[in-house]
Amino acid sequence: MFGALAANSPEVKKAMEEARQEAKRNQAKPGGKGESSDPAKTPRVKVTATSISDDYGTNQIAADAKWKGKDVVVTGKIDNIGKDMFDNAFVTLSDGKEFSLGGVHAIFPKEAEAEIAKLRKGQTISLAGRCEGIGATMIDLKDPTIVQ
Repeated sequence: MFGALAANSPEVKKAMEEARQEAKRNQAKPGGKGESSDPAKTPRVKVTATSISDDYGTNQIAADAKWKGKDVVVTGKIDNIGKDMFDNAFVTLSDGKEFSLGGVHAIFPKEAEAEIAKLRKGQTISLAGRCEGIGATMIDLKDPTIVQ
């Protein structure tokens, strides 16, 4: 009963309308859910794995507003190369901290395994993709490619 009353309050109605308007604005942007972004046409923001990890470590809400859904090129040192439980190759870029579960995590399609096999832990690389925000413990990079 109280939830129904609160949902009809002017403040809640105003907040819901503002959220709808924000969603409409985001759909009109490249990478918004209403429009597919063409990586060749969308400029990618360059960032280091340490910097984006610091943003998420400081304030996840602000970091999502800044990075989530954005096409990025993340540069950093490879912390881990392996396969997940679904047998997909992944690369994790270090967040630069000695003791951390964070960093940037990118899962690659099977076709990329030959290219991933050439990489080495500690190597500095750049990965292009779409920031999906925090997954389980790391920042997820969707549809990643290795930038040469």
